[in-house]
Amino acid sequence: MYSNNDINKIKDIILSVVQPEEIILFGSYVDDSYNDESDIDIMVLLQKELLRKEKLQYLRNLYLAFFKNNLEV
Repeated sequence: MYSNNDINKIKDIILSVVQPEEIILFGSYVDDSYNDESDIDIMVLLQKELLRKEKLQYLRNLYLAFFKNNLEV
């Protein structure tokens, strides 16, 4: 289960790495139906479509940032 602090950390990491237009949290954490096995559902909207190379770089940077902050993704 994730705490509000974890969710805010995830949001801050995404903001620092990707600079999205919008971050949308959906699923069980929005409607309070989460349990110990729930994951976090997040949609990240960007202003432009990325090239494959750019997507991979963002994903790599996000993965490293989550790892450094002990957040399982």
